[in-house]
Parts: sequence; structure tokens; C-alpha cells
Amino acid sequence: MQRLLYLLAILTTAIIVLPSYGQVLPSSESRHPQISPYLVGQNYWMDLWEHRDVIFPLVKESGVNLIRIGGIGYDHDLSRRSNEEIESWVNDIKGAGAEPMLQVSRFADVNDAVRWVRYFNVETGNRIQFWNIGNEPNIHRPPGIEAVRAYIVEYARAMKTVDPTIEIFVPDDAGYKRDGYVRLCGGDLDITGEKIGGAY
Repeated sequence: MQRLLYLLAILTTAIIVLPSYGQVLPSSESRHPQISPYLVGQNYWMDLWEHRDVIFPLVKESGVNLIRIGGIGYDHDLSRRSNEEIESWVNDIKGAGAEPMLQVSRFADVNDAVRWVRYFNVETGNRIQFWNIGNEPNIHRPPGIEAVRAYIVEYARAMKTVDPTIEIFVPDDAGYKRDGYVRLCGGDLDITGEKIGGAY
């Protein structure tokens, strides 16, 4: 129990910086799997205009590899943000040596998600590789795992018609809900391409 609490404390308080993609964590044996550097990152979820000149040099120094622009606020008001505002945040993140992940709203029309992918990956060329759809569906208006799958498939299909190479992290959850993940990842509601309908 003490080890579990210690692990939870680390996961909830620290930014973990992993090796460059393709490297393996140090080990006396070579059978360990490769770990992506994007496994753990940090959120950019509040306006930091007054402090960005102080904050982003520290972010760069930390070596963090992935910063998500997301959270419950963005699930409701991303469509009201200007292209220029979101792009300035994307540029801050890239300038700090990290990859941005942009969360699109599950409450906005699917065309809003398509618009963001088109804006960054086609119109401006200021490309975003990583995306996610919605925020913590098990807490905010919990729709049930079937409904979560339905919106993931709808939005992901539409977003990938613009750029089929993007990678979508879903769902962005507030905790590990094993039963739901088992169903979404190779189970009867698969979204990974293991079973029905291909990868989304």
C-alpha cells in the first residue's frame, strides 16, 4: 500500500521526461519495450500572457516533450478562441522544445474540429501531430462508454479526412477506467484497429 501511495504521489505531482523516441530505458536486458517520450506531459490550460516570458524558458529547461492545450474550459469555449490566440500558444510550446497536443471540443460541432486541423495542418503549415477529443467524459456529463466511442469515431473520422497522419489521444480521462479501456482497446467497442472498422 505504501508503494502504491508513493507511485500515485509521483504521478500526480511530477512532470516525467522520458528518453528520445526510439531509445530504451536503461536496463541490463534488451527485452524491455521502447517507450515514447510523449507518454507523460503537461497541460497549458490557463491564460499565461503576463508570465509567458518567465514560464516558457523554465518549461524548455525542464525538457518536457508534450504539452496539451486542453481541459474542461476548452471543451466549452475553444470555438470562441481566435486562430491567432491558439496559434500563439502552439508557438510558445514549440519554442520551448515540446510538441503541442490540441484538444478539440466534444460539445462543439464536428466541423469545428475539422476547421482546427485544416487551419494548422493545411492552411498555415504550423503542423500539430497530436490531438485529442474532449475532456474527462467520465466526470463532465458522463455519457457512457458507448456514447464516448460514438463521438470519438465521428470526430476522428472527420479530422483524418483533412490529415490522415495525425495521432489522436482518446479519451482524455480523469482516471483509469479499466472496463471502458478494455472495451475501446481491442474489445467490442474497439477504436484501435484491432477489430471492427479500423483505427480511428
